[in-house]
Amino acid sequence: MGGFPERGTVIDAYAGSGLFSIFLGSKAGSLLGIEGDPEAIRCAGINLNRAELPKAKPIHGDVNDILKEFVLSGMKANLIVLDPPRDGCGEGVLERVAALGPERIVYISCNPATQARDVRRLTVCGYGLDLLQPLDMFPQTGHIEAIASLSR
Repeated sequence: MGGFPERGTVIDAYAGSGLFSIFLGSKAGSLLGIEGDPEAIRCAGINLNRAELPKAKPIHGDVNDILKEFVLSGMKANLIVLDPPRDGCGEGVLERVAALGPERIVYISCNPATQARDVRRLTVCGYGLDLLQPLDMFPQTGHIEAIASLSR
């Protein structure tokens, strides 16, 4: 499994308040965090500013629409982090992710069923599953988080 693409372009899709962006931002050449919730994106701006990450840019909007704009502009990404809601990414988002051509995709999910569906779609686009790590962050409940790492 390859390492982090130092100084590359990173997209944090479904970025929320910027948690993953904060950890990735110091290594990225540019980091774009996409989030549809206006309050979360406001908090992401504050968090990224506090973390002194001037190259990190929070973008408010629908992930599918923003990724479509990126694809149409000819952008390429080195790493895309996906942390979608329980219903997963959706086919359009995954097609756009693949069109951006990242070397690596990290997919964090609170719903292993939709994650499995989406990972299967990404394998059709030429990605291989390198790692799948479940995390029991909520003991004694039926909820589990899972992290998948995929590469071309």
